[in-house]
Amino acid sequence: MVSGGGYHSENLITNPSFESDESWELWDNNAFYVESNLTLLPHSGNRFLNSQIQNTWVAIQRVAITEPGTYELSAYFASGAIDRWHMLGVVSPDSVWLASKTWERASAVMTWERRALTVDIPKPMTVQIQLGGNWPRIDDVALVRVK
Repeated sequence: MVSGGGYHSENLITNPSFESDESWELWDNNAFYVESNLTLLPHSGNRFLNSQIQNTWVAIQRVAITEPGTYELSAYFASGAIDRWHMLGVVSPDSVWLASKTWERASAVMTWERRALTVDIPKPMTVQIQLGGNWPRIDDVALVRVK
């Protein structure tokens, strides 16, 4: 804990900006890593995750939570057209949704937007982080304890 009562927490996500092929399980055959393309550079680093499919969860990562508390899951999303949306989710070991949220694309085409949700994790457990959407581009995922 830092002064002022707030928490200073490290990111619990491994390989948060998709710089290697490790740590993430890709759930659909249309998901792949992109170093850059003519229309979009990574939010940070050299790569981002891209999916060319709609209405699905694209990638998951299992994360061991050792301390109960409130956590924030965030990621940067970019979309290539109108009628696109972004999804974040957290699932318990017994397949219960602890938190999930869907957003419509609000910014200009190919602009990175930060999306975040908070989730209460009542006891130590391994949660499943899920990323998805409608043709999403995803970068810089974070899971940090906020209280």
